[in-house]
Order: sequence, then C-alpha cells, then structure tokens
Amino acid sequence: KEGDDVKVENDDWVLINYEGRIEGKEFDDSKANDMQFAIGGSDLVEFHSGLLGMSSGDEKEVEIELPDRFGENAGKKANFIIKLTEISFVKRPELDESFFEKYGVVDEAELKENVGVTIISRKTAELKSEYRIAVRTQLSDLYDEFDLPEELMEFEKEQVQKELEKISAEKEITEEEKEKKRQEGYENAKKDLRMKFILDSISEHEKMNFDENEAAREFVGLAQITGQSPDKLIQTPFGRDMYQRIIIRKQGDSILDRVVARVFGDLIEEISSEAHEHVHDENCEHDHT
Repeated sequence: KEGDDVKVENDDWVLINYEGRIEGKEFDDSKANDMQFAIGGSDLVEFHSGLLGMSSGDEKEVEIELPDRFGENAGKKANFIIKLTEISFVKRPELDESFFEKYGVVDEAELKENVGVTIISRKTAELKSEYRIAVRTQLSDLYDEFDLPEELMEFEKEQVQKELEKISAEKEITEEEKEKKRQEGYENAKKDLRMKFILDSISEHEKMNFDENEAAREFVGLAQITGQSPDKLIQTPFGRDMYQRIIIRKQGDSILDRVVARVFGDLIEEISSEAHEHVHDENCEHDHT
C-alpha cells in the first residue's frame, strides 16, 4: 500500500523494527528488525493497537505489558519505540474465467473441492510418515526376545572390529573409548539384526515380493555419481556390500510401508516377480567383457 494518506488498518500486513526498555534498560528479546505480521492476527498482538493509524516511515513510542513470550519479564511494563517500514495487504484475485482456467477447474466449487482433496492428501501423508517412524521405533518392543544366529552375530562383531581398527588408524583413541565404541557397535548390530528378522517375518506373512529394481537404480546412480562403472563396482567387495545394504534398507522400508498401509486401510498393490533390472556380479551367467 502506497500514498501519503495510507494508514494501518485491520487485516493489513506490516513490517516493523522495534526496540524496548524496562526502566531505561534493555532486556532479552527487546530488539528486533523486519518483523512482519498481520494486524488482527495472532502474532505480536501486543503491538497491534499501537500500529493502527500509523503510516509507512512513522516512528512511535508505546507502553506495552509484556506477554508470556518474554519469559521472566512477562507482565512487566516496557516502553517500545516502533518504526513502521511497510504496509501491505492481501488482495483476493478475481474469481473469473481466466483464474479458473489457470488452475484447471471449471468454477469455484470445483476449486474448493480440489483444494480440500489436496489438504486431506497432504495431512494423510504427514500422518503416515509420523506413524511409520513410530512403528519402526516401537516394533521391536512388540516381539518377545529371541536368539539370533551366532554366526551372524560373529560376522557383525568382526565388522565392528574392522571399523574400530580403521578409526584407530586415523586417530588415537584410548582403550576405554575403544571398548565403549565396541560395546555400542555390538548393541547396534544386535538391534539391527533383530529388526531385520522381525521385518522378514512380516514380509513372509504378507507374502511380499520386493521390487529389486529400486535398489538396482539407486546402486547405479551412486556408481555414476562417483564416476565408476556399476558392473565393475559390483565385482568388488565394497560394491557388493553397498548393494546388499541398499537392498536390506529398501526391503525394510517397503515392509514398514505395508504395515502403515494395513493400518490406514489402503489398497495393497502386489508386485509381480517378473524380470528385474540387473546389476552384474561374478555369479551371473552374463558376459562381462
């Protein structure tokens, strides 16, 4: 809003700087610049009445009783100097034919319906995401304790030890720190293995077919980013380990998605076990030359 006679009214948006003092002294959060809010809204309500009638560029001193957001100073009286730098307002567009055409609808009723569907879809997606995180956190607690295969635990312990040796070679750590990291590594490995067995049991119960294409595409993408040939990378121990880790993570994600889908009553789309994208390794029959 521009013009010499333009003054702040209800529903206008304002941009202000302010500086406050209690008995001549500054206090926590007593200064701020470029604070934008709507008059009549819920933000910075303590300034609204003082701003009404002001014009852009005006400066004004007001006495304000500090609200709860000022912590230990809440309830005290403070003198603020307010500098109003800008007044604006939200103008509702004309709901005419060109507006509806822009958003691909026929009329206002269809526009409202589409907006409603979008809001519901977004809220549902947010809720599913939150539930998915909660499921992963709590899933292990829903199952009784069970013994993990000793050979798998031994393998994980070897991996932890290799990681410790790598860390020790890069920087000096005390035996106490090393033992702490070792025990943490063992516990994390145990939790990960337990979760894998739980997810595998859910997958078996649901008769799920995992789409390995997603894992293959991610592996190929990572190889290309690092300037390597996917077919050559998969021949290395590092590449095979990377690919297996991608598969395990993707499988876990798809199983958690299935659990959430069951809770929300979503339609379950079965993935057929057709031919998948292939990443060559030494066990396949393809010619790698």
